Amino acid sequence: WAGKAPQGCETDPYVDCQRGQDIGKLETIVGLFVISLYLFFPPSVVIAMCLWIKKSEKKILRSSGLQAVRESARKEMMHSIAKQISMYLVSFWSIFVLTMIATG
Repeated sequence: WAGKAPQGCETDPYVDCQRGQDIGKLETIVGLFVISLYLFFPPSVVIAMCLWIKKSEKKILRSSGLQAVRESARKEMMHSIAKQISMYLVSFWSIFVLTMIATG
């Protein structure tokens, strides 16, 4: 979607192959944003999830009776969700890394 020259300028003599300023800075900014999105956003979500689980574990210790049973079930569910998120993150990163290696 962003190129250094207009499409078809090599084949059409009437299309000027100059665009003005180089878009290298834009490509760098977009590339760094995408990489930071892939590398920093998912771990921050996983860390937030782990902190939420720890907070709920403290809540379980303070509860009693039926509330303790509910909190225990909620803890198991959150651990399952944390495992799913971690597996998603590993698969996401492995696909990202393999794609980066394949495209050079």
